This record gives sequence, C-alpha cells and structure tokens, in this order.
Amino acid sequence: MTNHTTQKLATVYHFDLYGKREEKYGFLQNHSLQSMDWTELRPGERDYFFVPKNFNVQKEYEKGFKINELFPVNSVGIVTARDAFTIHNTKEEIEKTIDEFLQLDDETARTQFNLGEDVRDWSVAYAKSDLKNNYPSKDRFTKISYRPFDDRWTFYTGKSKGRVTDR
Repeated sequence: MTNHTTQKLATVYHFDLYGKREEKYGFLQNHSLQSMDWTELRPGERDYFFVPKNFNVQKEYEKGFKINELFPVNSVGIVTARDAFTIHNTKEEIEKTIDEFLQLDDETARTQFNLGEDVRDWSVAYAKSDLKNNYPSKDRFTKISYRPFDDRWTFYTGKSKGRVTDR
C-alpha cells in the first residue's frame, strides 16, 4: 500500500454547462473534452471541493459561529414515519385530521391518510385506540420544532406505539 502523502494528487478540472436540454445536447455535439474551457481547481487539504470556490473571504467566514454552536443539542426529535398524518401547521388541522380518522374504519383510514402497512411498533388499530383514550384532551396538543425555525403542531399522547411514535 502506498502512502498518498508522498504522491502528487491528480489535477482536477471543472466545467459548468447551463441551459435547456436541447441546448446542452447541441453544445456537447459540437465540442470535445479538449475544446472545452475547463477551470483547473486547486482543492485544499481541508475541503476537497469539486466546484470553483472563492476563498478570498475565508478568514472572515471562519470568524462566524458554527452550526453546532447555534444548535448545541443534536437530535432528530420525534420520528413519526407519517408526518403528513401527525404533524400540521395549525392545531385546527390536527383536530380535523383526528376527527376524520376516528370516524373511519381501519382500512379506509389507512388508504385515505396513506398510512402504509402496520409494522411491529405501529398499527392503525393501536393509533386509533391511543386517540380514543386521549382525545380531545387539550393539553395533548403540542407545538414542536419540526425543523429549525419551523414550528408545527401535533397531538402527542406520549405513548410508545401510539399515534405519534418514535420508530
């Protein structure tokens, strides 16, 4: 096995081709690899970018904060595998979804809400049972940080294998 630090790294070139598909095909038919105006990239050892980058403001950029300093807790939060069913923009949308879900038989609910097949840790029947035991308790409506700077609503009973489950 050779030590890559003693060998010269490959020269890397870059070329962008923008436009509509037919224009790109036309360009490629009229040019060869040798006739294209390539840009030689000089990747640094820290970041091997394969596109041209302007590093003139790199030192200023590095004075900023890192994303893990802004968000020190790294977590996926709750995982529903059924976000369209369990997470909504408003509390009213959740209420409407739950009311509709509870009125349907299991198979119709599965189809209407695109819930997929039952799995080991989640089933339509158990989710329905969980809701019947906890809905419409107003303190179960919860605003969550769905994504950074994107708050949404869910109805969270806290039950494993319930309507909202972390699987």
